[in-house]
Amino acid sequence: VKASNGIIHVIDAVLVPQDIVETASANGNFDTLVTAVTAAGLADALSAPNGPYTVFAPTDDAFAALPDGVLDGLLADIPALQRVLKYHVASGLVPASEVVKLDGKSAETIGGELVWIELKDGKVYVNDAEVVITDIKTSNGIIHVIDAVLVPQDIVETAVANGSFTVLVEALQTAGLDDALSAPNGPYTVFAPTDDAFTALLGDLGITKAELLANPDLGSILTYHVLGDAYDSTAVVSWNGGTTPATLNGATIEVDVHDPTVVLNESTANSADIVTVDVKTSNGIIHVIDAVLLPPAS
Repeated sequence: VKASNGIIHVIDAVLVPQDIVETASANGNFDTLVTAVTAAGLADALSAPNGPYTVFAPTDDAFAALPDGVLDGLLADIPALQRVLKYHVASGLVPASEVVKLDGKSAETIGGELVWIELKDGKVYVNDAEVVITDIKTSNGIIHVIDAVLVPQDIVETAVANGSFTVLVEALQTAGLDDALSAPNGPYTVFAPTDDAFTALLGDLGITKAELLANPDLGSILTYHVLGDAYDSTAVVSWNGGTTPATLNGATIEVDVHDPTVVLNESTANSADIVTVDVKTSNGIIHVIDAVLLPPAS
């Protein structure tokens, strides 16, 4: 129905707006999520007119599946709770049709951290959580339902939890680089030497761990293992016969592919094989290597 200042479309019902928080509250399957959002002081931020947002919403069953004490611990630690909840929210509208296009890629959450999208056997996963219902439309965004709670873990937290990188973590702390490599900083790619790799280096150089940690080149050595963006194994393999982009040290790393092995700095005296690829974290990617790389100036 054309008017002098617009168009009228006649409808047969009254539209009642219901935002993300109202939709979750009314649904009945997100009581724990709503309780957590309220406790964290984020309810107003996720309510209209704020947004639009895309929310990966864990069900009550997903929260119940957390290990004993985790939820209570989060509810008692508001900053940690806020970080976890923000890790479930992305800015803008990302419907399912767009989510599937992100296979193998990351999406940035409102907390500045990354979630990773993967398609497996026709199913969509966010990190390790399966998307079980898509495109619940609200007045200020879209909800996708997931079957597990997403817990952010950055590069440093991942290395600490793994247990095989104790020397690397200690070295990062000694050099004052642990905060720089923690979320929300990044994204980064880290070629991470194992404890065995550091043990071998100490033997080759004939020095102790304490001497290594006191070495003025420690920061330079560590930043030589870090790239200033997230590069998965596909990208690494594409550098075959060439080099990586500049590391945070400023120098580059040689890459040679001998299928299935990828060798770094093969032409030098301390080459390293990549032994595990694509360990995805909330602020980048870790590729595990079996030797410590020494930058050209060291």
